[in-house]
Amino acid sequence: PGAFWEGDTVRSQTILTPTTDALHTVSTFDGGTAPMDDLTVTLTGPMTNPILTDVTSGQTVQVNATLASAATAVLDCSTWTYTRSGGSPTEGLHSGPRWFSLTPAPGGPIVKVHSTGLTGVSSVGFSGRRKFLT
Repeated sequence: PGAFWEGDTVRSQTILTPTTDALHTVSTFDGGTAPMDDLTVTLTGPMTNPILTDVTSGQTVQVNATLASAATAVLDCSTWTYTRSGGSPTEGLHSGPRWFSLTPAPGGPIVKVHSTGLTGVSSVGFSGRRKFLT
């Protein structure tokens, strides 16, 4: 949106071995002052029916699918596209009235990951630019 400007640097952070229902800080986006709604989110299995929640806003996105070990589901929130290895490219995605975004918070946005079947190789990755109010 025209009310925001973005940083020059693409930032990335991966939450390795997320613990279900634990809070995870995405510290790479610390300092942003506006919602980051054009990120790329990569879920890497194994995981079943993962739900991501932006804790500050309460916004969620869910992939109703089982991701085998090393299988991925990629949400490109800038183009509103979703791809999944080993399955239909649009099957099982559930979101609210807008695609997933991260809301600024001190220390970085806070995300909750809910899923079954998580192991030591499961991960959730975020990539994009910090956003700032003008």
